[in-house]
Amino acid sequence: MKICAFIGDMYRDYSAAIILALQMRAKEHGHQISIFGNCSVPNENPLHAEGLKSILMLPDLNEYDGIILCSDTLNHAGLSKELVDNLVSSENLPPVVNIRSDETGFYNVVPDNRQIMHDVAEHVISKLKTNDIGFVTGRDDLADSTERLSGFVDAIHEAGFEVREDLIFHGNYWIDQGPQQADFFIRPDNTLPKAIICSNDYMALALMDELIYRGFSIPGDTMMTGIDNFETSEVHIPSLTTSDIAEDILADTAIDTLERIVAGEEVDFYINVPGRLIPRESTDEAMSNRDIYEGYRELAFVKKTNTDRTRSFILLNTEYEDALSYGTSVGLTLESLKDLKQFTSVYLCEFKENNRELVGYFADGGDCVRCNIPFTNSELLPAQYLQKDHTIRLYLPVHYKNEVYGYCICDLDSESGQFIDERLEYILVLFSQSLNRMQLLMSRLMKKRLNILHFT
Repeated sequence: MKICAFIGDMYRDYSAAIILALQMRAKEHGHQISIFGNCSVPNENPLHAEGLKSILMLPDLNEYDGIILCSDTLNHAGLSKELVDNLVSSENLPPVVNIRSDETGFYNVVPDNRQIMHDVAEHVISKLKTNDIGFVTGRDDLADSTERLSGFVDAIHEAGFEVREDLIFHGNYWIDQGPQQADFFIRPDNTLPKAIICSNDYMALALMDELIYRGFSIPGDTMMTGIDNFETSEVHIPSLTTSDIAEDILADTAIDTLERIVAGEEVDFYINVPGRLIPRESTDEAMSNRDIYEGYRELAFVKKTNTDRTRSFILLNTEYEDALSYGTSVGLTLESLKDLKQFTSVYLCEFKENNRELVGYFADGGDCVRCNIPFTNSELLPAQYLQKDHTIRLYLPVHYKNEVYGYCICDLDSESGQFIDERLEYILVLFSQSLNRMQLLMSRLMKKRLNILHFT
């Protein structure tokens, strides 16, 4: 089965886990999955959004047996809305299965967000017997955020308490509001609510780190919980009580749903996936197998790795500054992507005026090749490369703000044991900036030549 998938924020925990789970299932069942999306959305700048949109409109949907959509990973700068509108308006659209969020008209594999949050809140309330409990919502424009808030309210009411509206902070599902959350919950007498329940682990970990930085103790001064069970949540000091919404179950259910639809079976439009409460240290549950010294060793390793990675970014940036020709920039990009050891093959494709062109590649771990192979706008690659076996193939935009130069295709190596991270995004950003710089330089040279001709 040929499957088209749309996934954003690829190097963040959730999207990465979904892609790895899809890869495993596709390999077992002999499916090929082409994933169109982005590593991340740097900001809400509409110029960036225009560049990122280009990749979502690239595939011919009629060439696929089914579509997997992760619309909530593309919910930045209107990307998801435009994509959904395009899908809805497409003729002869294959079946679409959306994961984790609800999109009307499609099949939806969704966590039971209300029940999941109810179970987390019920656990906390049973320990504290109070409604002096703060709550951090997700983004107010997302349905799952509303559902999780409703689950919290249900648990508070079932315990015979009233919800404290003054203890509800409206968050954004991300890590950048730790200081604002701390300011909101710290009282004038320098105390905190007895517990703070967050709508996901990102916000919980950010708040926990900020409170610890300000001298508070978790769970001594306040208990904390999240949802999603990100990898960091288990190794964090203290570890975070959370609820596991297993990405492999979400991905397996999505592919199973497509398989059943293609086989002609009747399938419900809504398939609920349960969560699993995981009590940990942040709600005063001891972890019997916890090695605190191992945790510190891991933190030291992460710090060193991040320092080394930052240095490599600086050096790579210098190399791109020195890449003064198109061919040099293409070659540097291919070598840098190959050094990641995450892909078996990579293809760089450029948009031309009337067609497209493969400008460089390495295949099956071989040498990097600079080339100029034209192909039609109806194809994603020249035919001899398009037919190569792959399980997961990523399609990522090559753009500088709203200037779209082409796209990068990466065949994920199922044996590497690694997955894409911020280095992939950084390489593509540097490549795009290099192309933009050369374009501007060429434009200035042409203008200078015209001025010289005008005055001679």
